[in-house]
Amino acid sequence: MKRIEDLIEKGVDPKSFLVITFTTKAADNLINKLRKKLSNSIVQKMQISTIHSFCLEYLKSKDQSVTLIDDDASERKRLFIQKFKKDFGFVGESTVFDYHIPSILKRFSEYTCYKVDPINLAKKIADSREITQDYLDFIDSLDYFSKKRIDDHDKPIKKEIKKGNSDYEKRDLYSKSWYNARYLQIAKAYPKYREYLDRYDYVDYDTLQLKTLNELKKDTDIKYNTIFIDEFQDTDPLQFRIFEILRKNCDYFTAVGDVDQHIYAFRSSFNDFFDEMIRLDNPDVVSLDVNHRSTENIVGLTEEFIRPQRKATSNKSMRSKEKDYNNLNFLIENTDSQEEADNIYEIINTLMRDNMIRDYSDVAILYRKHSDETIANLIDKFNCDDDIDFSVVGRFDLPEQDEVKSIMTLLWYISRRTDLGYIPSKAELNELNLKAFCGEYFEPLFWSLDDSTKCYLNGVADSFNSEVIKIENEIREIRGDSKVSAAHRVKDNEDQDTLIEIFRNIQMPVVDLDKIENEKDKEFFQYLHGLRNDIMSENPLPFWKYFMI
Repeated sequence: MKRIEDLIEKGVDPKSFLVITFTTKAADNLINKLRKKLSNSIVQKMQISTIHSFCLEYLKSKDQSVTLIDDDASERKRLFIQKFKKDFGFVGESTVFDYHIPSILKRFSEYTCYKVDPINLAKKIADSREITQDYLDFIDSLDYFSKKRIDDHDKPIKKEIKKGNSDYEKRDLYSKSWYNARYLQIAKAYPKYREYLDRYDYVDYDTLQLKTLNELKKDTDIKYNTIFIDEFQDTDPLQFRIFEILRKNCDYFTAVGDVDQHIYAFRSSFNDFFDEMIRLDNPDVVSLDVNHRSTENIVGLTEEFIRPQRKATSNKSMRSKEKDYNNLNFLIENTDSQEEADNIYEIINTLMRDNMIRDYSDVAILYRKHSDETIANLIDKFNCDDDIDFSVVGRFDLPEQDEVKSIMTLLWYISRRTDLGYIPSKAELNELNLKAFCGEYFEPLFWSLDDSTKCYLNGVADSFNSEVIKIENEIREIRGDSKVSAAHRVKDNEDQDTLIEIFRNIQMPVVDLDKIENEKDKEFFQYLHGLRNDIMSENPLPFWKYFMI
């Protein structure tokens, strides 16, 4: 920020400033700080934004109207792949499920960033990764793709692997052929993915940058000649090429970053671009060694850990501006999760015993995820210690929250399949069903039904469960198998053919509005039915309009 102020004082035109940050929050924060030092009119003349906001604005100035369908969670891109999954060829032997889509998007990003030739890549994949004819014939024989059937086929082979059978590699693993088919189809689908983005004037982060790069190559009058890049260590190949063009046309170019940090590797960033820029331009390098956020003891501890791993080209030797001799810091090395839990437990007890904390409530333990084995072991130790009271905050994941379950139930209801032959998912059998409206699995937050309505819905669900058990037992009786009695026994059934047979003979339960006595509840389900009919129609409304109630 100080360098921006100095250049403004030297008379550099603020319209020539391009300041790139890696988050919108960082851009807003910088704008607010500059407004306190410079006039608002000066700051408004500068382009201060994320790289992607800059690209959008730049393309707009070149009369290119595009819509960004990307974000850090890639949710809209996943929906885009889902919508055109068949067109992209992710069906049949190349079938992909929703959990495969993130890896597809990662490959597409790499193809764009590194200018991969998908035709030659597809040829190399086809030559090196076998998709057996036996697998193709098997898929062709199915009414629909079934991962369960593939797993069933591979199970005996997996057992032989455990027994050390040296001939197992000669046998056909359908899961391997399926993986190879998906891998090949990703390369084949990439050109059509790009074609469909262009068809709808959509861009993802990478194609947005690619379009900007292509325009910059033709631009003979780039107005930015004072450029600042923040978090330069997270630059990806496309961004670096954009910055190369901008750098050649500017008077002042400043890149700020930390080679010890590299958090955007998942987005094709490459942590040697600092070295590359130094090699190309031989710029002035200034090492920022003073940490203004942490105290001296914290900086000293982290330096001990980071220094041996620091790149040779880094001239940093961090120190702190803040002195603090009262707080202790520990760096604990552990051989396993149990030892780590034991050490944390002992440190807490030592702090309490030596009066370094007033109460156990002074202690906070931060960790990355609730499923961490260390945390499970630590909780076990706390449970065995009557002196320690503790609570785990935010233990349930977001999908386990009642408000999220309520929304999922509503979405399930208006999009559920009710036709013969549809095999419900485990979620539908376990929680996403009519009983969810009655508070069977969570506390509904967006509706409160009358007892008469709950009684009717529970009756419909119970009748469906009874019919499932009846049909399954009829099938088992014909086969000579033992009968079942527990509701939703089918969720644990390993025989895919049995599941298919059951749901070919039963229809999913539906709500008869005439049997709902309470008028308020009837109006509620009439509204859901209206949404369902609109969504299932040939010309549905834009999705967001369904929520303008």
